[in-house]
Amino acid sequence: MPSQTQNIPTPRSLSRPSSEKDQHTSRRNPKNGPSGRNRPAAERGSEGVIYGRKSSEQEDRQVLSVESQLREDLRLAQEHGVHVPGERVFTEAMSAKRPGRPAFAEMLGFFHRGECDTLIAFKLDRIARNMLEGGQVIQLLQEGKIRRIITTERTYLPGDNVLMIAVEFGMANQYSRDLSVHVRNAIKTKVASGQYPGLAPIGYLNDLLREEGRRTIIADPERFERVRTLWHLMLTGSYTVPALWRKAAGEMRLTTPQYGKIGGRILSKNTLYNVFHSHFYRGWFVLNGELHPGSHPAMVTDDQFWRVQKLLGRDGLPRPHRDRDFAFTGGLIRCGECGSSITAERHSKTNKGNGRVHEWTYYRCTKKKPGVICTQPFVEVRELERQVDEFLASITIPGDIMDWVLDTLRTENGRDRAVQRETLEAMRRSLEQNRAARRRLMDLRLRDLVDDEEFRQRRAELASEGERLGRDLANRNDGSNLWLNQVEGAFCFCKEARSTFAEGDRAVKRQVLEFVGSNLVLEDKKLTIYPGEFFAGVQNAVENAAWLPLLHDVRTLSLPEWIPVSLHAAISEI
Repeated sequence: MPSQTQNIPTPRSLSRPSSEKDQHTSRRNPKNGPSGRNRPAAERGSEGVIYGRKSSEQEDRQVLSVESQLREDLRLAQEHGVHVPGERVFTEAMSAKRPGRPAFAEMLGFFHRGECDTLIAFKLDRIARNMLEGGQVIQLLQEGKIRRIITTERTYLPGDNVLMIAVEFGMANQYSRDLSVHVRNAIKTKVASGQYPGLAPIGYLNDLLREEGRRTIIADPERFERVRTLWHLMLTGSYTVPALWRKAAGEMRLTTPQYGKIGGRILSKNTLYNVFHSHFYRGWFVLNGELHPGSHPAMVTDDQFWRVQKLLGRDGLPRPHRDRDFAFTGGLIRCGECGSSITAERHSKTNKGNGRVHEWTYYRCTKKKPGVICTQPFVEVRELERQVDEFLASITIPGDIMDWVLDTLRTENGRDRAVQRETLEAMRRSLEQNRAARRRLMDLRLRDLVDDEEFRQRRAELASEGERLGRDLANRNDGSNLWLNQVEGAFCFCKEARSTFAEGDRAVKRQVLEFVGSNLVLEDKKLTIYPGEFFAGVQNAVENAAWLPLLHDVRTLSLPEWIPVSLHAAISEI
């Protein structure tokens, strides 16, 4: 006897016939032999339909695959002497909780037309899980158009108690509804505790080592810091997303996490755009259009996240970077007379005597202010760079002073760590109390002890409080080390900035100037740099040799948002 696997009829493809006329033509093709009611009664016997279905939802996790169902269905057809040609084998990959399945409707058409009398399925709930389609099957059974329904569990006949069949369809329907409610409640409880109910984005991992229901999202030890580096490089303003993608895909070889057959590939450009737009990296997540505070570790602060959104511009597209052939264009410097942007142009001249080409680069006002006649002259790039170097010299810290400053800061920082730990512990307790309050509120809502309006109001209050606590904790978590690293980076920048500017290319020069000041103004060929609070303090200390006051005030000064400990290492990334 041939194996059952070889005898499985090919499932009917819904897209094969181009029209209803083609369907009927294929059924009556003489080459394929007579089928359905066109066969003589002596040959016909019992004509049947096989129906197999599996959805991708939770309800079907333990159900056999469609291929396995077909093997069982074919065995049942052989045992009961039912003739099932390939055109009457239907498979479907969609949920049966709601009406509207095309293969199911086409399958019932065979019974309405009297071409078949037997329906074979693995189980009754494979046929329908909603009362409307279940009722259609029961009606055909009562009318005798379906003479029997054969499943692996039992055979259903027109003379059977229809109530029992209806109960089985009803049980399948109620199981789906109960499961749906259970899943929704489980997701709500998970969200209330700050856990994202989905696959973690790149840089994070789903903690699969914990038991189901208690799994959290943790930092990916292999990718977390590399993705954070991409955020920091984006924050410098010297990169577009495509440039960072080339770096991530090439030099960094950043791949997505592998889950079975999914993942393990080089990060795509679209995925990187999604990373820079995702609230997940600032400690939040979006579910069904609503923003929820998360319990996972944040990769960037809120300020850094929103700064990147401004850098990306509208609709997530990178801002156009024109004039990047010049270091100080693109709105970096403003004209002191009219307020327009400073642009640049390059001129060249060929020496007729020796044929050499000489080039000059000049910076000038764009003179685009309506109704204003600007009289500002050109300034040559070497003069502009000389003035920047002069400013950098005013914040350059001598090496011996630098060593003493850092040693003093490290000693003071060590004394503060005990106090910092107590503060952090108190903040963690407050955050845990907030999460417990959210869980209790969700429990009250599930038991209908609070109405929707009170639930939404209280949930919003707790979410706002949780956001504040989480942000404070993230900003101060191991804050002593974070602050010390930031201060060390700022002081090292002061030590290295002048040499780095002199040796760097256009992108390096621009980044250095962006770090040290804002509101850069060019007027009468003189560049005015307004340094940030920290650099103004360093400038005063260098000028007056007042290092002790700087150390005393350094904790209250506004530090640059991100300065690497080694500026040369960061510059090499560009």
